Amino acid sequence: LRWLTQGGRRRPMPQGAGERASPSRGAMASKFAALADSEEEGGSDARAPLPAEPQGPAEGAADDDDDGEFLGAFFHNNKASRHLGAIAARDAARRRERREAEAEGVRELAAGVEELELESDEESSQEEGDGPRKRTSKKAERRTQRKQDKAARREQREAGGAGPGDAASADAAGAPGKAKKQKEGEKGKPQRVSEEHAEEGGAAAAGEAEPGEAATASKGKPKKLGKAPRAIDTEADAEKAACADGGVLDARFRKHFLSCPSEIAPVEGCDHVWEIAPGYVPGMRAPARFFADEKIALLCLEEIGQAGGGFLPAVRQLANVATLPGLMGYSLGMPDIHSGYGFAVGSVAAVDLTNPDAVVSPGGVGFDINCGVRLLRTDIKESEVREKKLASLATAIFEAVPAGVGADGAFAPKNHNDLKDALRHGMRWALERGLCWEEDLERTEEKGAMPDADPDAVSVRALRRGSPQLGTLGSGNHYLELQVVDEIFDEEAARAMDLVQGNICVMIHCGSRGLGHQLCTDYLQNMDAAMKKQGISVPDRQLCCVKASSPEGKQYLRGMAAAANFAFVNRTIIAHSVREVFRKAFLRDPKEDLRMDTVYDVSHNIAKQEDHVDPADGKVKPALVHRKGATRSFPPGHEALPEVYRKVGQPVLIGGSMGTCSYVLAGNPQSMGISFGSTCHGAGRRLSRAAAKRELSAPEVLAKLRRQGIEVRVASPKLVAEEADESYKDVSSVVRTCHEVGMSRMVARMRPIAVIKG
Repeated sequence: LRWLTQGGRRRPMPQGAGERASPSRGAMASKFAALADSEEEGGSDARAPLPAEPQGPAEGAADDDDDGEFLGAFFHNNKASRHLGAIAARDAARRRERREAEAEGVRELAAGVEELELESDEESSQEEGDGPRKRTSKKAERRTQRKQDKAARREQREAGGAGPGDAASADAAGAPGKAKKQKEGEKGKPQRVSEEHAEEGGAAAAGEAEPGEAATASKGKPKKLGKAPRAIDTEADAEKAACADGGVLDARFRKHFLSCPSEIAPVEGCDHVWEIAPGYVPGMRAPARFFADEKIALLCLEEIGQAGGGFLPAVRQLANVATLPGLMGYSLGMPDIHSGYGFAVGSVAAVDLTNPDAVVSPGGVGFDINCGVRLLRTDIKESEVREKKLASLATAIFEAVPAGVGADGAFAPKNHNDLKDALRHGMRWALERGLCWEEDLERTEEKGAMPDADPDAVSVRALRRGSPQLGTLGSGNHYLELQVVDEIFDEEAARAMDLVQGNICVMIHCGSRGLGHQLCTDYLQNMDAAMKKQGISVPDRQLCCVKASSPEGKQYLRGMAAAANFAFVNRTIIAHSVREVFRKAFLRDPKEDLRMDTVYDVSHNIAKQEDHVDPADGKVKPALVHRKGATRSFPPGHEALPEVYRKVGQPVLIGGSMGTCSYVLAGNPQSMGISFGSTCHGAGRRLSRAAAKRELSAPEVLAKLRRQGIEVRVASPKLVAEEADESYKDVSSVVRTCHEVGMSRMVARMRPIAVIKG
């Protein structure tokens, strides 16, 4: 080594050396060993030549990956390395002695503390009249008591009784030493807190932030959201918790309910209705309400504890919406509610258009304007589809309907003027080109064309993004499913909708693609400046809004209507493609033989002007109803419904998560007073997309679907985990809650047999 560093000349490479294998680390170790031995024999100035290079790895030498042999030989034979090794060993011995001394000091200190504790226990026992006891027996008694307390708490949790920390349960347990603990508390000594109480305190601290501010996880001290957590162990809280579901709640629900802010509570006498009182967020103009059974309410309350890092829980977003000017009645959340942009997904907010301060907010509609569902019924039985090879049918549909991010369709308009005609006239544009039937328009919300649509209110960039995407499914939670009518709940409504048990249906879920997304982005940027000019302040920038009567507000509504018409045309062209696939697969006419009629097409991301009763004064007023992740649910007899559904109410199409059932509902008369004629739109996310990808495996999800007999075709397999049923709430629980509250009623359940996704 010294020869290499003190003037040794580099030898020329022998001819043919490049053809030889590189020496192994074992051979290199031999070099260094020989060099070190020669240094020991010849002194510090010795100049021993390097040994000849071997032609390859020496016999018995280690592989190239064997670092141990090379390092071992080097450190063993080099004098300087041996000296450094001795120094390192000495330092290690000193550190070891120092650690042993510190450990001995800690043990002595612990023994002293234990001695003091035992003496204190003896004194307290004598004061209570128990007499002196042996130290060892007292220590064993305390250990036994802790085990008994732990077992009692476990039994309470399993039995679903009153949660830990409940005063009643503490009295029933009859824990010895209670008088002593109370005495210590009176003296100001710290009392021991149970594990469950510590968890409750941690959840409360982690999930709350000051009103008007998003909680942050910085420095490990998140700010509080709303008021401090309510006090526990009171009879009033126990009764209020019990009224949430008419019985004793499980320990997990009870813990989150009792630790949530006091403004959030179930409405007495109303099943599945929760209210957020003004004061939870400063500036609330009215209360907020959300509809949830115990299972869904638990998810909403748990989400409060996840606030931070810019994330706002859905409950907080509902309260934020209640601060908007001109709000009519309540800010409402459907059972499928989850956090979204500005408005929670699953929100309904109506503003009084007779109020000059009433606002319109793009966040109340969402980026995917007129995302909605269309359902086609058929006369085809499930057995016939199986015989025709379901796999080939799913593949044919997948090839006919482009899916995935950025997918382009086969029905692109000829130019911008042609696209503007589609935006202005909606499904009438498709009818003129033979892409749908007249009956399709009658069974579509607004007959497939929103009034006041203005293509000139759509930017050129939005037009360019949307032009090639007509007739495409997109990605994310959009899908096309072949379904079987699995069960009928309302025979009269099912007959009106021509749904027959065992028959095949086709459900299409998509929206306005890139055009709607770009339009929403454009107006959010424009409204940010306009909002300041109009003197509007909101607790969250994502609630960006302007007065509905202002030029900016009217222009947004005209552009939104044009984007909604784009979505109607998009679903129409997809339905046309599916009908053509069935024509080729079954060699029958889709209209006359297969009867692939549209049951209904309804939006769940829209803002529309409707007449509703103002709860404040009982008068019917024009209202602008924002529905984001919520479906219109008009009752029987409503003038907006087609004649065929006037007696049974509007069909409501509820898509489930991938691989789970979907539902057909019908509007109820109560919906107008409860939720401005609205109900849920789907299952609603339970996990974020990032969390779903962390917890779920795409191959396992696909394998599970195939085991269920479901054919799956996906454009992006890596995104499958995001849309797995584990990522969503239980759609049956969501639908049942809407049914029991009265917003809608169940008509039929649909079971999937093939799924096509982007």
